[in-house]
Amino acid sequence: MRGRMLYKDEAKGRNASVKRARQVLGLFFQFMKFGLFTFGGGWSIVAQMQKLYVEQEKVITSEELLDLTSVGRSLPGTMIGNVAMLYGYRVAGGAALSELYVRFRVQNAAVLHGIPE
Repeated sequence: MRGRMLYKDEAKGRNASVKRARQVLGLFFQFMKFGLFTFGGGWSIVAQMQKLYVEQEKVITSEELLDLTSVGRSLPGTMIGNVAMLYGYRVAGGAALSELYVRFRVQNAAVLHGIPE
């Protein structure tokens, strides 16, 4: 129905979903940058996460990052992929978890197989 006024709850729901989508997209590009421009393996990315998320943005505490890293190491798969998924879930919920999982897998496949021209 065109021109229909939104109720307050509908407007809040739409604003929240737009905000969450922007947050997930932002996480996607931040972890893309980590993966492409950080050398030294998963531990160097954890150091970059410490600098950005703990010291600069103050999104999580150092203890929370340590907990995420400990759990990420104990799960099967790459440590930094697991840490990224857990961080995304902690900050933005389930959508970020799946988004960051796909991002790490796509990037790894592109590097290993080469990106076709």
